[in-house]
Amino acid sequence: MLPQPIDFHLHMSQPGRFSVRVGKIAAQGAHPVILIDGMPALDREYPSAGKDVDGNDTLGANVPVGDHEVSLDNSGADWFTVDQVSVENYVTALACVARTDGKTIDFWAYNRDRTSRDPIDGTLTMHGMKPGRYTIRLWDTWNRVELPSTNVKMKGTDLVIPIHGLVRDMAGTATRQ
Repeated sequence: MLPQPIDFHLHMSQPGRFSVRVGKIAAQGAHPVILIDGMPALDREYPSAGKDVDGNDTLGANVPVGDHEVSLDNSGADWFTVDQVSVENYVTALACVARTDGKTIDFWAYNRDRTSRDPIDGTLTMHGMKPGRYTIRLWDTWNRVELPSTNVKMKGTDLVIPIHGLVRDMAGTATRQ
C-alpha cells in the first residue's frame, strides 16, 4: 500500500512511455494506477490470491511531449512491489561529449542505446562559438573510415552540426574557417 502516490515530474521533448515492472503482489491483492497529470492512464486489478505471488507484469502508459506529472498509486487492499521504473524516449538517443579552444571543437557522438543497430539522425548544438563558417570532419570509429566533410554556417550564437546514420559512435572535429 502506498500512503500517497509516488510522483515523477517529467519534461518530455518527444513522446515516450512510462513503465513499471510489478514484482510481488500481496496476499490480499493490489490495484496499481498510473496517472498522467492527475488523470488515470492505466489501472490493473490484482485480486486476492490468499498468499503473496509474483506479479511478473509490466504496466505502462504513453506520455506526450511537454511537462507532465506522472503518478503511481495503489487503490487496492494490499501492497505490491515495483522492480523497475523506466521512461522510454526521456532523452534523445544521440549523445555527445566535446571540448573546444574557441576555434576548434573536438567531439565524440554516440548512441545511448548500446544494443541498437538502427541508425539515428540528429544534431549537436555547440553554444557560444565564434561566428562564421566551420568545416566539419567526421570519422566512423567502428568501421575506421573518414566520412565526407561538410561546411556549416553558424545560426545566431549556436553552431549546429548535423549527424546522419550514426549507429554506435562517431568522432568529429569542427574547425572555424
